[in-house]
Amino acid sequence: MSLHDIKHRELRALARIATTNGWVIVRRPNGHLAWRGPNGATVYTSATPSDKRAIGKIRTDLRRNGLEANFSR
Repeated sequence: MSLHDIKHRELRALARIATTNGWVIVRRPNGHLAWRGPNGATVYTSATPSDKRAIGKIRTDLRRNGLEANFSR
């Protein structure tokens, strides 16, 4: 899946960070995204976050599942 397939700007930025840290992002048949970490962890998210808190929650879920990165806002 290409990063250009992710339309939401902040979600695309998170995807760029995740992929440079070894994560693989796959679009599920239902339209959601599956973020698979190098440690085997999988995080499922919406492909179109509609809530202002959604990006923060995705960031937190990725961090809790092993993504070690500096998330500057």
